[in-house]
Amino acid sequence: MQSFLIIYKGFVRPHLEYAIQAWSPHLRRDIDCLERVQRRLTKMVKGFCNLQYELRLKRQKLTLLEKRRQRDDLIEAYTPCLKKTSHLWLAITLTHMNRF
Repeated sequence: MQSFLIIYKGFVRPHLEYAIQAWSPHLRRDIDCLERVQRRLTKMVKGFCNLQYELRLKRQKLTLLEKRRQRDDLIEAYTPCLKKTSHLWLAITLTHMNRF
């Protein structure tokens, strides 16, 4: 199973998530099409073919691709806010340090 995870995370998932913020699928059929790839690949692991999809994901420590997209969207949305906050913090800190 460990070799499957290495191969899947290294070669398959990057293709499924390539430029996902630019073309993020909103139609259910597109989301299901991407999820079907992960569903099919997780069945290929020995001993996992008869388990339900959610249980296979849990045991293989994977998440739904849709959940990963949501998480990545949140990261993309808040990263600029965090950068502005860190720059502001740095400016305040430097200003405060220059006073002494």
